[in-house]
Amino acid sequence: VVSTQSTGIKNIRNMAWRGRLSLNVQEVRFNFCPNSSTSSGTRSFLSRNYKDLKTLNPKLPILVRERINVGPELFVRYDFGVSKRTNLSGLNEQEVENQLIQAYSLGFNQKRSEESLLPTSEYVVDYK
Repeated sequence: VVSTQSTGIKNIRNMAWRGRLSLNVQEVRFNFCPNSSTSSGTRSFLSRNYKDLKTLNPKLPILVRERINVGPELFVRYDFGVSKRTNLSGLNEQEVENQLIQAYSLGFNQKRSEESLLPTSEYVVDYK
């Protein structure tokens, strides 16, 4: 049996990356079809999470592109033009989130530009 307290702590840890997304990436872009069943997980993730992600990372471009007959994908740009494109076709909401977390985590291993090393207090909102 998992206590409510430990579950709450786990949820806070899982949410912490959201407020730090702009520390590791320069742009996040979602492309998906507004009607396709293969894009349903992406649409669900965005409808439930876009507002929080944007509120917590106000200066980070988080782009949402609906395109007819296009498979869902996540495009993340890091410093110096390095980017990663991930196919989200057929993934559910949790799997889409996991792909974004993985892309965020890859940012720790990327070279950083001087602009990215600016003080983060005005660019990042943290959970308190």
